[in-house]
Amino acid sequence: FQANALADAEGAVADALRRVPDHVPAQVLQARLLATRGDIAAAQALASQLVKRVPDDASVQALQGDLLMAKGQVEPALAAWRASLKANPSQPQVYTAVMTALIGKQDAAGAEAQWAEMKKALPRHPQTMFFEALLASNRGDYLKTRELTQLLLRGAPENSRLLLLAGEAEMKLNSPAQAEALFSKAVQLAPKLAPARRLLAQSQLQSGQHAKALATLAPLLEGKPADAEALAMAGQAQMMS
Repeated sequence: FQANALADAEGAVADALRRVPDHVPAQVLQARLLATRGDIAAAQALASQLVKRVPDDASVQALQGDLLMAKGQVEPALAAWRASLKANPSQPQVYTAVMTALIGKQDAAGAEAQWAEMKKALPRHPQTMFFEALLASNRGDYLKTRELTQLLLRGAPENSRLLLLAGEAEMKLNSPAQAEALFSKAVQLAPKLAPARRLLAQSQLQSGQHAKALATLAPLLEGKPADAEALAMAGQAQMMS
């Protein structure tokens, strides 16, 4: 939210709650706006009240999961998100949150099982296909990842996360030129995205472009402290050149 948009949203919510004080969708949005302001404690207090009042509401459980994850409480967040999906299985954003959390804690079996549920509910959704590609990559099936990411990029050619996944598959399939093109586009779209710069530099090193790799890594070396992985790659580039 920009400042003006946030203030406008807060005004609209306040007006809605004056008209209908117990309106659940307005209260959910109110809690999310509090969290956006950085007042996680107030947002959590409101969410807890809503969970007691309407425990089977999908939007309330999704809110609870998001706030718990913001506090680093992964397992309680997963439980809330799953309760939300039980109430309403057609929520791509909630599946995305669950899948991201499971993959983040390296629960491969849990992620595969959750993706199967996601595919049942949202078989043709781009996020379902994205996680299929990501899980294929984690299993080492890079040809499947390439197939799926090429298809997805037709509809979302400027999605940085998708570009990185596609580029990593190309690197694993010994196609550094294709990988470099994908990583370069990701860096153009998000110049401050450190993983994109590291992967682009890695593909440049793989194809012997040491000077290019150093130029790519330069912004990461200027930070305080400098990016440790970028420092190591820069040292490798200097040795190779």
